[in-house]
Amino acid sequence: MWAIALIAIGLGMLVAATAAAEDGPDLVVEDLSVDADEVEGETVDADAWIANVGDETANASEVRLRGDDGRIFEEEIEELGAGDGTIVFVEWIAEAGEHTLTVEADALDDVDEANEANNEAVTSYSVAAQPQPNLVPGEVSLTYEDPVDGEEIEADVAVTNAADPDVGAEYAVAGTFVVEVRRDGEVIEKARTDQELDPGQTEGVEVGPWTARGGDHDLTIVVDEATEIAEADETDNRKTTNYTVLAEPPAPNLVAHAPELVLAETEVPIEGQMLGLRSHLDHTGAGVEDVAASFSVDGEPVAGTAVPELPHRRGTLMQVTQAWEAHPGRHELAVSIDPADRIDETDEADNSALRTVTVLEQADPGVVEVAVSEPLVPWQGHDVRVDLANVGEGPMVQAADLVVEVCPSDPSPSPRCEVLEAPTAVQLPPGETQRVQTSWDAQGSVGEFEVCASLAYPVIQEAEVNDETCTSTYAVAAGGPLGGVQTG
Repeated sequence: MWAIALIAIGLGMLVAATAAAEDGPDLVVEDLSVDADEVEGETVDADAWIANVGDETANASEVRLRGDDGRIFEEEIEELGAGDGTIVFVEWIAEAGEHTLTVEADALDDVDEANEANNEAVTSYSVAAQPQPNLVPGEVSLTYEDPVDGEEIEADVAVTNAADPDVGAEYAVAGTFVVEVRRDGEVIEKARTDQELDPGQTEGVEVGPWTARGGDHDLTIVVDEATEIAEADETDNRKTTNYTVLAEPPAPNLVAHAPELVLAETEVPIEGQMLGLRSHLDHTGAGVEDVAASFSVDGEPVAGTAVPELPHRRGTLMQVTQAWEAHPGRHELAVSIDPADRIDETDEADNSALRTVTVLEQADPGVVEVAVSEPLVPWQGHDVRVDLANVGEGPMVQAADLVVEVCPSDPSPSPRCEVLEAPTAVQLPPGETQRVQTSWDAQGSVGEFEVCASLAYPVIQEAEVNDETCTSTYAVAAGGPLGGVQTG
């Protein structure tokens, strides 16, 4: 939307005219503005400030707003004292084009004014026609860059709704439509889209498959041939490219991609984990048999495998059958396809690939100490302090669950264990510590108790013996003999 504010016609003469005018009221359109949506069919808002610039009260009068399309709005305003004003507001549905709006105060000459020549103001505004979608075919990619006679292929067609997304986008959405593929002018496949296309949006449409036929061909993409979609431009719905279909498959070509670690427990490799290696193999050209593949870490062989048969243009995912026990540090993973060069390929330089990975050292989260403070009143609350640390060389890659609980040493006279309120997740870098403070309301408890803190870390770690630490304390009932806290 845009707003246009204009000063009323006649205001340039208002000062001089007022100075020389006779006494009395004087109604003027002091300000006029139009807020118009950019697109037809939306609401246009207009408001005008009607002011009495005279020195006497103006009785009730009529304000008239006239559009250039013959549209007229009239509104009665109440009397205005000297120097007072009021706003008149009106709205209507916009029509496309350039327009003017005229506002006239005291349209019926109900007020005997000091100046009758300054009652009108005029402004102009523009409204754009509702935009339409515009479907344009773009990049076309086939299943294979060099298809072979008799091969089944598909086309992936990028179709863009080229309408401006910043102007009336809701009017320019393209519904579902049909994309045709023509070979040398003959329609060979069609596909209907399954979703709408917003202005500025591009979607890939898969068309096919069809059987490739040897030779050079023109491939023409036609979007919305039946004109189901009313578009801003119906002349840009076609695109023609040329492609060649080979009579025989090209020579084999095996391409190795950088090996990956196969992780089971964590998102990053940790010392001591049993990991796997895998690499994706791209295969183009004629079929081959017994393709050897070998993996190594830092130059040392890890495992090998063989693919019994790769038919024409097939790919396969190869994964070692023997696991690799990771050890910390940076490592170079390598994969080699057809390392003995048994297969005659179009490109022998892309049979190997490398990747560098870092294996983290193990963390060792533990409970360092549990301490219980002696309360001023023995049967009241006990403050509990838990000190935690990661004493390992590696970071904690996942949070450990912390549980702090109080259990009676002799459970028969007292209730079951009580879990104290404390943070439930702990995650520390190597060498870092954390102190957790909580409390135990011992009121109503009698006897000796153990306060224990334990960490449950779901990842392999250096040691688990320090995952739990306990201390003992005791409580007395209110009014009983004085007691205290015993730690150990």
